[in-house]
Amino acid sequence: MRLINANTLQLREFHGNSIPPYAILSHTWGNQEVTFQDWLDQAAATAKEGFAKIDGACSMALRRGLEWAEICFAYLSDVSSARKLSRKSLRRQVRNSRWFTRGWTLQELLAPQHMLFYAADWSRIGRREPVVG
Repeated sequence: MRLINANTLQLREFHGNSIPPYAILSHTWGNQEVTFQDWLDQAAATAKEGFAKIDGACSMALRRGLEWAEICFAYLSDVSSARKLSRKSLRRQVRNSRWFTRGWTLQELLAPQHMLFYAADWSRIGRREPVVG
């Protein structure tokens, strides 16, 4: 498994039982996404618009004092800002977010122990309560 170190933004490979707890970034693809090949060339990776999502997720992990965390950050690129919207508008944008229309996001919604939702500007929208407690 390849993971990005949140401090150094370097890829590191782990095998078997050596895999540490880690964070995942759940998002829908847009323009200028960073591929694995791009990541091997940092100049190419940082030049793409999609790099901001990866950088933002690493920043969120570091702010929580975590290098590798058992958490999922759901990035809703089509929700403008949790800080600037009324509760009603925020609810409507979240409900209509493209993230909730993709099949793969169900496993990302249910699998991690903790899940936090963020708007396009990385303002926090909320969290998912544990499914089983």
